[in-house]
Amino acid sequence: MRSIAFAFGALALAATASAGTGADNIYRNMLAEPGLYFPSGNEYGDKITLGTGSRNLTSFTIAYIADIASPQNDEVVKIRIYDATGPNGGPGNLLWESNDLPIRPGIWNKTVVINGGVTVPDDIIYTAQFKNMANAVGDRAGLVLSNPPTRGSSEDNFWMFDMGSWDSYQFGGPTPPVANFQASFWVDGAAPQPYQNENPNLQYYFPGFFEPADQIDLEGTKRTITKVRFPIYCPGLTTPGDEELVVRLWKLDGPDQEPGTMLWESAPAPFVADINNLQLFEFNVPNIVVEDAIVWSVEFRGVTQSSPPNPTDNAGVLLTGNIDTTTNSRVDFEPQLGSSQNFFLGRNVPGSPLWDYFWFGATGPQSNFEFSMEATGVTKVQPNAFQVLTGVQTGGNLNSLLFNDNDRLFVREAPPLALGLPSVNLQVDGVSPTANPNAITIRVIMNTSGAPAGSVNFRVIGVLGNNTTELLATSNGTSADQTIVITPTGDLSRFVQTGSNRLRIRLQMFDPGTLFSFGWLGRFNQVSWEIE
Repeated sequence: MRSIAFAFGALALAATASAGTGADNIYRNMLAEPGLYFPSGNEYGDKITLGTGSRNLTSFTIAYIADIASPQNDEVVKIRIYDATGPNGGPGNLLWESNDLPIRPGIWNKTVVINGGVTVPDDIIYTAQFKNMANAVGDRAGLVLSNPPTRGSSEDNFWMFDMGSWDSYQFGGPTPPVANFQASFWVDGAAPQPYQNENPNLQYYFPGFFEPADQIDLEGTKRTITKVRFPIYCPGLTTPGDEELVVRLWKLDGPDQEPGTMLWESAPAPFVADINNLQLFEFNVPNIVVEDAIVWSVEFRGVTQSSPPNPTDNAGVLLTGNIDTTTNSRVDFEPQLGSSQNFFLGRNVPGSPLWDYFWFGATGPQSNFEFSMEATGVTKVQPNAFQVLTGVQTGGNLNSLLFNDNDRLFVREAPPLALGLPSVNLQVDGVSPTANPNAITIRVIMNTSGAPAGSVNFRVIGVLGNNTTELLATSNGTSADQTIVITPTGDLSRFVQTGSNRLRIRLQMFDPGTLFSFGWLGRFNQVSWEIE
């Protein structure tokens, strides 16, 4: 990661308040330095004191770094919450635990919904246990360090279960970091929007790059993006009239967790600075469904982007970091919602496909950009379990169903007992954030391999809460990825199991009665629900 210069500008902007919500953020520690994490295969975590508010814990977000050179797609984390009634104030009674949650290489937020909530005391200990890794360089994962909390509190220690008992630990060394981890806990709901980083006390902007970009990690459960908003600073425009910018949202599927697939691109928008050399932009986004972390970028056109300290004819994004000129030390600002690591990406040649990572150094301002994002109340639900009811699993695992990528779950056909019964029958489970959805969208991406044309058809079957079934869709099988989108109507609570909020579908491949064949594979790329 390379250090780079920044520019000064005396700026003052008003932040926009987020929409009202019944949810309350009772613990928040979401400001992190780049690359600081604690990898371990042991169960470990942080003791925290919650802030003022309800104690009906309903959702939380943690951050992890996974250093996995060769993913086996079985890497998971299990999260637990304890009271602090154990010896010496350590973990006591288990209050809640998650299933094994898939993780993947890179830096990610993980948002977890506690269906129905769990009542907790003022002091809790949350832990993570990263599994199926060697805990060695290239095959390890751990929680991201962060300090200080801005809501609630946490002492400079963490708890780890090792050698058969719980013990309290700190970090050693000449300048040890504080032993707290990045996390945000919500009661009576979840974060109202996925990302908000608007600061009314900004001093710096960043010119010099034609397309700066920032990885942002989303909070809460809303993942259908409807609007983005950000300001720019553009002093000294030498030929006003030809300046414009283009905003882009990117999926993190490039090499080294760089931007890969472009999810959305705005139309070119002209910019002319006001009397303060500022301009605020707001773009409507056509309901783009994103993952827990994305990159946003802005390409500047019609400017030379000369470098500091004497910038002319340039434009730049604003930094949500500051320098205390009295002490000459950095002042960091935590995003109001979501989080962003202290680095950014950039392309300094127009049209270049190459990205690189940068930061402003240990004494420079925080390397995050002012940016906010709004989304609808749609929650993207990923599978948490599957079962092959007919056929033989020959490759892939649960992780293979989470994203639209080249990682697939393979199921070899098995001869059915009778014509019309499935040769491949895959049952997939998820958990709804609500027992009474207003809307459900089911998305399935699957194909066949090795089956003659016309020999296989697809069916998507909904398993209702009472375990009866309902045919949702049929289609002709294809050897290329086929995306099936289903939006059921009527009383949608019928798809949610009472008590557990379980969602369940069956993906079937069967002989339509025209040509029976053997030895082919069903390949499943992605399964998801979008719940409102």
